[in-house]
Amino acid sequence: NNNSNSNRDDDINNINDDAPPFFLYFASTTPHSAGLVGDETNYPVPAPYDRAFSGAPTAELNRFAGAVAAQDIYVGRILDVLRRTGLDANTVVFFSGDNGADDHNLTFFRDSGPFRGKKRSLNEGGIRQTVAVQWPGHIAAGQTTDHLFAFYDFLPTALDLAGLPRAEWPPGIDGISAAPALLNGQGQLKVQAKSIDRTSTDHDHHNNIKDGAGKISSGTLVDSPGETAHAYLYWEYCMYGNATDDLPQLYASGWGQAVRLDDTATNAPYLTEWKAIRVNRSKDVLLYNLTADITESADLSALFPDVVAEIVGLMEGAHTESLFWNSVQDASQYCCEECYDPKGCPSPCISR
Repeated sequence: NNNSNSNRDDDINNINDDAPPFFLYFASTTPHSAGLVGDETNYPVPAPYDRAFSGAPTAELNRFAGAVAAQDIYVGRILDVLRRTGLDANTVVFFSGDNGADDHNLTFFRDSGPFRGKKRSLNEGGIRQTVAVQWPGHIAAGQTTDHLFAFYDFLPTALDLAGLPRAEWPPGIDGISAAPALLNGQGQLKVQAKSIDRTSTDHDHHNNIKDGAGKISSGTLVDSPGETAHAYLYWEYCMYGNATDDLPQLYASGWGQAVRLDDTATNAPYLTEWKAIRVNRSKDVLLYNLTADITESADLSALFPDVVAEIVGLMEGAHTESLFWNSVQDASQYCCEECYDPKGCPSPCISR
């Protein structure tokens, strides 16, 4: 907001060529939604950056354009300082959002791109984000990778990039370092990825954290500091209603689960990127081939019952029951959309 603008400027101005090693976490409320109006309410755009736009068809979309422009200014100021001080060659910059778009007309700017869904959706438009990383001289510009990255992967990635030996990492880290994928042979980290062992019923360890898109956990290929890729990613989220954007939501309301399983290793049977969604532990599971169907339009569950069975097993294995984030056994039960009571979910969150 406006009051935090001076603090933000102080943080940026404190970056100089004499600065000791630093970590700067910059979390902006922009662009958030189209309700950003530049005052002290409703997540305002700081006044110095609240530029007027008139090219969009509605005032709401013009305000949203101003919020995006403000975000561009914030990030640009940080990058300018790093270049001016010569620190950019020794500073790794990560940039990403937290979830899909929401709260304004998503058609004009095509906010969700080719994906189905928006914020709070288990479709790709709700949970998929681009992560841009910059480190001149170490990470080649303009490259892309299909490496799966979740936000809890940032800590091990940062530790790797900072050169801390993995034997010295703190215990219990949930994520996997993406440094080998980022450096891509440009640096010293060269770790051989391992393929998924489909003969095992043990899908490794499962770690749960609360994320803006719901509870998320991951399965990993090997339970060791040398693991290099997620075997799958898992989400769960309780929502009554829908998160439809330009494409309608095709799954029901309630306690939803989703799994992304990349079956792309050279010894894998299908060589594709699978995505599955089920609600209220229903036997009706939606299965999509993201490699050929990024809009999640064609349900392939009837054609690949073996994949469905494997993914349902992953869903059950990844879920950890909690008083603060209860599941349901079927549609007759009611999950809790927001439950932060230390004593657990109140009775409306237990049954209808």
